[in-house]
Amino acid sequence: MSRVVDIWGEGAWQELGLPSSPEAPSTWERCYIRFGTCDTNGRSYNERGKYLEVGNAVFRGFKTPEGRYLVVLQSSAPLAETFLRIRLNRPAFRAYGDEAAVGPAGEPLLLGVELEPLGPGRDIEATVQLPQWFQEQVYDILRRQIRAVQEAKRSPLESRLQQTRFAARSLLGRPRV
Repeated sequence: MSRVVDIWGEGAWQELGLPSSPEAPSTWERCYIRFGTCDTNGRSYNERGKYLEVGNAVFRGFKTPEGRYLVVLQSSAPLAETFLRIRLNRPAFRAYGDEAAVGPAGEPLLLGVELEPLGPGRDIEATVQLPQWFQEQVYDILRRQIRAVQEAKRSPLESRLQQTRFAARSLLGRPRV
């Protein structure tokens, strides 16, 4: 039986057995990376806490001499979860701005942000290789959230018809193709 670990809990990174971040070579340039554009109000919305943060949330990162951009996950399970979730469907940007505060997951919050496009977010990697089981767990949660949103958008009648079809298939066995 698998054990549930609170990724927001103290020491969750080690408890989950996630790999340590390697030291970056001195030839790597420090930078900030953001996925998605910034809101006009200059503040990120914290979905977990349901409030506006002090600035725009970004990841700490590096640019390698070869021109690759890497995100530093800072041994933070919440940052790793967020990184995996948002890089799939948002464009990546190099962010410039003044660090005003640190968010609840340890992410920098910037003021006066300017963005430089980097391309699709899925092309950005982390400085550590996250285990496949961790990635699959995050993607499974994301799939369930997407299905819940899609279900909520259906009309009550359409939703009821879908439930009836599912029940009928279950009772009658697999449909013929």
